[in-house]
Amino acid sequence: FDVHPIDMTVAQISGELRSRYRSLKAIDSLQLATAMGHRCDVFVTNDRRLRAVKEIEIKLVTEL
Repeated sequence: FDVHPIDMTVAQISGELRSRYRSLKAIDSLQLATAMGHRCDVFVTNDRRLRAVKEIEIKLVTEL
């Protein structure tokens, strides 16, 4: 795992995600945007609601 700061690119992606997915919480959009901004292939989570996001592949922990 890597840790990355929230920069302007991440903030912009996060805002775009929040505008597309109104039910997305701010912290979730920031985490997803960080993964997308750093070109991650997969976002692993326990939150089934995040599967609505189509811009990055979402895997549930139970699927690993």
